[in-house]
Amino acid sequence: MTILHDMECKIVYRCECNEKEYPSSTSLKAHQKTKGHMNWENKKELRDLKKCLTERDNEIVSLKLRVERLKELNTTLILRMKEDI
Repeated sequence: MTILHDMECKIVYRCECNEKEYPSSTSLKAHQKTKGHMNWENKKELRDLKKCLTERDNEIVSLKLRVERLKELNTTLILRMKEDI
């Protein structure tokens, strides 16, 4: 049986751009103002926007295909109804 003593919580200031830990919130904020970090943020935002755009484009294509299938089904149903009359 393992008993844990002196459990402590610690705030970690880490930046996603370099996975580096900073000793304080102030030093992290200073890092976030650097050209390197801002360049990383811009690239990340562009990647995220491209991903979102691709997802939306895929959704549009899928919906257009669905509309076409429903139109075909509708046409088929109308023709069958005319045959029955």
